[in-house]
Amino acid sequence: MVSTITSLSALFTGFALLCLGHGLNNTLLGVRAVEENFSGWTIAWMTSAYFAGFIAGTRISTVVLASVGHIRCFSAFASMASAVSLAYLLVISEPGWVVMRFLYGLCMAAIYVSLESWLSALSNRANRGSIMSVYMIINFGALSAGQLLMLVDTPGGHELFLVVSILISLALVPVSVSNRLTPRMGESAHMNFPLLLRMNRAAVIGVIGLGLSLGSYWGLGPAYLSRAGMSAGDVARFLSAGFIGGLLLQWPLGILSDRVDRRVVISGTLVLAMVASVLIAWMLGSDPVGWSQVLVIVAFFFGGSCYTLYSLFVSLANDFLEAGDMVAACAGLIMLQALGALFGPMLVMPLAQAFGPAALFLFFAVIQLFMLCMTLRDYLLHRVIPAATHSHFAAMPRTGPLAAELEPLAKDQPAT
Repeated sequence: MVSTITSLSALFTGFALLCLGHGLNNTLLGVRAVEENFSGWTIAWMTSAYFAGFIAGTRISTVVLASVGHIRCFSAFASMASAVSLAYLLVISEPGWVVMRFLYGLCMAAIYVSLESWLSALSNRANRGSIMSVYMIINFGALSAGQLLMLVDTPGGHELFLVVSILISLALVPVSVSNRLTPRMGESAHMNFPLLLRMNRAAVIGVIGLGLSLGSYWGLGPAYLSRAGMSAGDVARFLSAGFIGGLLLQWPLGILSDRVDRRVVISGTLVLAMVASVLIAWMLGSDPVGWSQVLVIVAFFFGGSCYTLYSLFVSLANDFLEAGDMVAACAGLIMLQALGALFGPMLVMPLAQAFGPAALFLFFAVIQLFMLCMTLRDYLLHRVIPAATHSHFAAMPRTGPLAAELEPLAKDQPAT
C-alpha cells in the first residue's frame, strides 16, 4: 500500500491543495454574500448555478480529456477556477456572482473528472481500496482544514480570495511535474436510466434526498449560519466539524452495515441526522452565539451522519446489482444527487425567507424523515438482499461521476 500511495503522491498533493482552496472558497462566498447584502434568492441561485455548471462540466470535460489528455485538462480548468476566484472581487454584483458560480462549478467538475479518471486508470483491484481510502481522507481532511482558513482574515477584504486563488494555482504544480504517465482516456460509465429504474428504490430516493439537503447545506449553510448571528470564525468551525465527522464516522458505520442489515444502519444514521438537524434548528432559533460550542459538537454528528449516508445508500444499491453494473450505477447515483442539489436551494428558499435560518435545518429534518420512511418500508416489506450480489461497504466521495470507477469492485481498466 505504501509504495502505491507514494507513487501517486504528486496527484494526491495536488488534490489536497485543490480541496483546501475549494473548501475555503465556498464558505467565504456565502459569508461575504451576506456582508454584501445579497438577497437570499441570489444566494440560492448561486448555489444552483454551481451545480448546473458541475453537471455541464462532467459532459464537457470528457471531450476535452479525449482531445488533450489529463494534465492539460486539469491545468486548463484549474487555471480557470483560480481566475474565477479572483474575478469575484472585480465584479461584486448579484448577477455576476451567479454567472461566476456556474463557471466555477464547471471547472471543478472537469478537474474532478480529470483527476478521478487518472487515478482510476492507474489503479487495479489489488490497490483500488487503498487509493479510495486515501482519496476520501484527503477530501474530507482538506475540506475541513479549508474552513479553518477563514480564521486567517476577515471575509470583508480581498486577502482570503487571494488565498483561494493561490491554493488552486499551487495544485497545478505537483500535477504538472508528475512523472506518472498519463493514461489513454477510455470508456467511462454514464448514467443508465433503465438500470436506475431497476435499482433499489430506497437507495435512489435516498441519494436524491441527500442531494436536496446537502446541496442546500453546502451552498446556503455558510450564508444562513452567518445571518443567524454566528461570526465568520464560528461558521468556519461549525462546517469544519461536519467534515471531520464525515471522515471519522464513515468507516465505523460502514463496517457495522456489513455485519447487520444495511437498511437498519441507514435508519439509525437517519435518526441521528434528524436529531442533529432539529437541535441545530432549535439553537439557531434561540441563541446561536451562546450555543456556539455546542453547535460545533452537534455539527460533528450532523456531518458524520449526512456525509456517511451517501456511501451507505450506494452500498445498498450495489447489494441488489451484479458486479458489472456497479460502476454505471454509482455514476448514475452521483448525477442524481447533483440534480437534487440543483433544485434543493430553490425548494428551501421560501421557507428560509419566511421563517429564518432555522428553517434550513428543519427542511433537512423533513427530507431525512421521508428517507427514513422509505428505508423502513423497504426493510419491513422483507425484501431480502441477495447473497449472490451482497457487497461490502465502500466509502464513496460525492465529487465527480468517475469516482465510481475507484470503487474497489470496479473492473480493471485495460492496459495502454
